[in-house]
Amino acid sequence: MVLMGVALLCFGVLIYALSNVVAYFQKPPPNLYSMPIDQVYFKQNHTPFTWLKDRANKYQLTSYQKEEIQQAYLKAWQLKNLKPNTYGVFKNNEHVDERVLKRMYDTEQSDLDIQTLDLSHHIQLNFISLDRSIISFIDKKVHLVTRIKRQDDNIQYIEEENEYEVLMRLTDGVWKIENIHQRSTSEKEKASLEKQKIDLGHRRGINYYPKATPWRTFWPQYDSLIVEKDLRLVKELAYDHIRFFIPFEEIGGADIHDSFLENMDHLMATAEALDLDVVPTLLDFPVGFNLHQWTDYNHQVKTIMQRYNEANNILLWDLKNEPDIDFQYHPRADVMACMTYLLEQARNYAPDHGLTISWAMSAEAHRLADLVDVVSYHHYKKGQTFKAAIQDIQEQVGENKPIYVSEFGKSSFTGLAFWKDGEGEQQTYRETSEQFMGDLGVSHAVWCLHDYEEAPRNVFGWKPWIRWSQKKFGVVE
Repeated sequence: MVLMGVALLCFGVLIYALSNVVAYFQKPPPNLYSMPIDQVYFKQNHTPFTWLKDRANKYQLTSYQKEEIQQAYLKAWQLKNLKPNTYGVFKNNEHVDERVLKRMYDTEQSDLDIQTLDLSHHIQLNFISLDRSIISFIDKKVHLVTRIKRQDDNIQYIEEENEYEVLMRLTDGVWKIENIHQRSTSEKEKASLEKQKIDLGHRRGINYYPKATPWRTFWPQYDSLIVEKDLRLVKELAYDHIRFFIPFEEIGGADIHDSFLENMDHLMATAEALDLDVVPTLLDFPVGFNLHQWTDYNHQVKTIMQRYNEANNILLWDLKNEPDIDFQYHPRADVMACMTYLLEQARNYAPDHGLTISWAMSAEAHRLADLVDVVSYHHYKKGQTFKAAIQDIQEQVGENKPIYVSEFGKSSFTGLAFWKDGEGEQQTYRETSEQFMGDLGVSHAVWCLHDYEEAPRNVFGWKPWIRWSQKKFGVVE
């Protein structure tokens, strides 16, 4: 028996080691956004750009010329935002005159890690030459955000608004900045954005993926017939809304695939026909929170939210799922700064709907409460703990702020405890939890509609007992 025990222990250690080796070699290649900024320099720039009413003379630019100038000017700003030690990579940049380039980088080296991003431009033309090869303009309300990382790893974000006088010349078919002069700087004023007055009441919803294509495979393998069948089932189960997820990369990143928009049109129309409300959850599985990714995230959020701003069946926009989980992999300051920026922008894109962010832990749910209309969190603890968790949140955000438990549930997976009634315990948990939340008047969405055929490694990691458990949360098998 001792020898058998030792053999089993050795066998277990071997399996663990081999699993880690396999997991290592199955890692995906480095993501585009984790590469040095010079390697992604020429990707399309999605910084918001506005042409104001001209104050120039009678010679006007065509829309094609404006597009060329815009792209050249934004690429020059991308260069300006880089660290000084990347100057050598771009010293032959075609969009900035060499004299201007040297002045941009003629600064003392600092031990601080400083990154800057331009978040908006408002262009007012002052002069256009007769041959349209020289222009001057004022760039107003340039919203800049600067990230400063000190040697002690302390991270600080500073926002400001600048104004610039710019002279550009068309040389050999390429627009180039001949001169740029900063006119003024002021601290960025926080916009006073009116929040929605939301009264969710007691809403009973369910989180949704199709059975065979959950998580990252949902939208790439969208099946309209399966979605229609599933949503009819949701209605039969007496749920009044679904919460579904939109992953950043799988739908095309900032440049959203047309196929995704067509499929989401279908899902929204199907839900509305069945009198089901929806909670779209944006930016699932983001590729990081680097400052230079903000405008890509913002562009995707803007495209989706503006497309469905007039939809009648949107209960809430959930801007991000479990950002507190991202604290494990990214600096907290970076995650919070990115979320703050996106919430402020999203308020403009869908003014008729409420906003929320779904935190994984109740202890984090108070964060950014002043920017959302509804506080949302996930609860996978015993049903009796709902009251204490919700009271703690209300003490921090105020009793008038609605609370939405956007995920709760229990897996029916019992592991080696074959004598347990996993399905029965799951149903009891669900019923008692709904009773607790009903007594508190709190809206909620159970996790989830189906048991799944697979829980992918790229979502839950290599540990099989975690993946097996994740496959068994369904209301229906």
